[in-house]
Amino acid sequence: MTDYSATDPAHDQKSVSPLLVALAGWVVPGLGYLLVGERWRALVAGLAILVLIMLGVLIGGVRVVELPGYDSSGNAILIKGTNQWVLTARPFPTLMSEVWFVPQILNGPVTLIIGQQSLSLTRSGVATKMHGRLDDIGVLYVAIAGVLNLLIIIDSAHRASKN
Repeated sequence: MTDYSATDPAHDQKSVSPLLVALAGWVVPGLGYLLVGERWRALVAGLAILVLIMLGVLIGGVRVVELPGYDSSGNAILIKGTNQWVLTARPFPTLMSEVWFVPQILNGPVTLIIGQQSLSLTRSGVATKMHGRLDDIGVLYVAIAGVLNLLIIIDSAHRASKN
């Protein structure tokens, strides 16, 4: 394996906390690589994640991201008798009912933004949940983007820990 750090000016290794690199890579896909000085890797990784997310939304619609704790009408699910939101009362079973959200949230805040748009459009009657292969493919694209982002976060944090 070739070490480009001494010969490539675009590959300036910087000393940054691995935790900060991991958090930055979650907030903005590819930013972790940028913090450790790997600009091209940051650009390629960030674009790959964002393209996968955009393709997922274009294929399956904005409802490919379903925020846990909300029904098909976009309203919060409350526990009968207690008026408590189901996600705060029973977080694990609620997350497991929307299991695809777990890898999707690895894309960072962009998933929450898409999820909020999904809820807003659902409440207004514009967006409805599709039932079919296109929806499944869209959900899968966004989930794969999340898992890929997790691998990128781990790699960039590992690179930061070496400096």
